[in-house]
Amino acid sequence: MRKINILAFMLIMTLYTTTIFTGCGGDDNNSTASDGETPTITLQGSTDIEIPLGTTQIPEDGYSAFDFQDGDITDKVERSNNIDFNRAGDYEVTYSVTDSDGNVGRAVRHVRIVNSNSDSLYNGGGTNGVDNSGYDNNYQGSAPVISFNQDTVYLSLGESFRTSIYYNDYRATDAEDGDLTREVLIDTSGLNINSPGTYTVVYSVTDSDGNYVVKDKIVVVQNSYNNNYNDNNYNNYSSELDNFKSWYRNTCGGIFNDSLYNASTHKYHGKIDCSHRGLSSIDLSHLSIFDGIDDLDLSYNNLSDIDFSPIRDIHEMWGLHIDHNTQTLKNRYDTVSERNALFRFFTNIHGGKGNTGDKDAGLYIYFKPHPIIKIFF
Repeated sequence: MRKINILAFMLIMTLYTTTIFTGCGGDDNNSTASDGETPTITLQGSTDIEIPLGTTQIPEDGYSAFDFQDGDITDKVERSNNIDFNRAGDYEVTYSVTDSDGNVGRAVRHVRIVNSNSDSLYNGGGTNGVDNSGYDNNYQGSAPVISFNQDTVYLSLGESFRTSIYYNDYRATDAEDGDLTREVLIDTSGLNINSPGTYTVVYSVTDSDGNYVVKDKIVVVQNSYNNNYNDNNYNNYSSELDNFKSWYRNTCGGIFNDSLYNASTHKYHGKIDCSHRGLSSIDLSHLSIFDGIDDLDLSYNNLSDIDFSPIRDIHEMWGLHIDHNTQTLKNRYDTVSERNALFRFFTNIHGGKGNTGDKDAGLYIYFKPHPIIKIFF
């Protein structure tokens, strides 16, 4: 009797255990595994667009996203891009979306930024290949431009071209790199100042994309006793000074004081005052005829940027006033790094005696609210 009860008990426990573990089994209808379907993104408009350099926003013609399980998930789309609006080239706008199962869908819109001011396609820049999308895979941007105030200059026999006012009469700019004047190389190997004749001095520059340009300046060397040379040389400089006076009067409302000007040294011992004129831009190339200016006052205007390259080789200047302009200008120059950059830029300027140890040596740069910042040489 006891033996039968034990067998019955064992049978009952076996059935009970089987029921428990069977009840804990998984339910395939509640599976959370991915459905394997990738959501799709559809871009409206062209997937290859072109915008001019200087544009600050990406044109957007619209897009939509759909997933087989989740339906319309357009509101979950995220956009990212690698665009530098200040540099011509090829970029991408990437669209991505993730569905509820973790599947990710992507789409790409290609954006080309070009210099619209160029007469040639894509700013005259070159390329070195085409990728599978049909886009150049290494856009080289626009070529730099070298400009002179005078394409032809006159020297007397034996006169040094390097120390003349014409040697640094140049400027180089590039749409992507900005001011490249300091990168210009000057080749005077074809010039013989000890023999009368017409020569070519070659100016060249290469931008960060490898675009290389050259421009020739014609240098005429004549015997100093030649009356034609004397007349031409005098008339050329006299004309430049007259052009400056006209610019100074029309742009700055100033009157040039001839009594403060030394014609033999090309130094003006007075102030060039262009303050309180409401100027939003200013061309300092007219000041390149001077080798010295006591003060240049550009304060109380609306300047956001100033191209100092035309006066970088002036050898004497006491004060440079750029205070009370825009906050953009102040942010640009009134920092430790930018003040050091100005120091390096004006390496040829020597105020006072030009000695580092002289307490009166140096160039004063005026900012607001800092009254005076002194740069020693």
